[in-house]
Amino acid sequence: MKAKEYYGLVEKRSLHRIVVSQEKSHDYATGDVLSNFKRLAEAAGAIDIDVATPHGYALFMVLLKLDRLNNLMKNHKAPKNESIEDTVIDAQNYLDLAEACYREAFTLPDPSKYRERFEEEIKGL
Repeated sequence: MKAKEYYGLVEKRSLHRIVVSQEKSHDYATGDVLSNFKRLAEAAGAIDIDVATPHGYALFMVLLKLDRLNNLMKNHKAPKNESIEDTVIDAQNYLDLAEACYREAFTLPDPSKYRERFEEEIKGL
């Protein structure tokens, strides 16, 4: 590849990254483009999420999606990337993944036992 073609490609990619960055910033950040990183670092620290574990990282991703959702809803923003519905689904999926990661690492009771108890309680209502 000749230099002119290579630098043309790099320039095109750079411009595309700027557009993506601006759109993501719209959905995740406020006027401070680093605001979501600051909020997430504070929130993750406050609830002591250990991102060095698979389940901790999945919980961090839930936090990330909740922060995005809050930013869009609180500021009445229309998303520029994924829809609000997709964000909610992502957060729910990350919760399921956090549970799966935790279950893989530690022995937990069979969740069907909770369902049986719940069904018994509903019958009594």
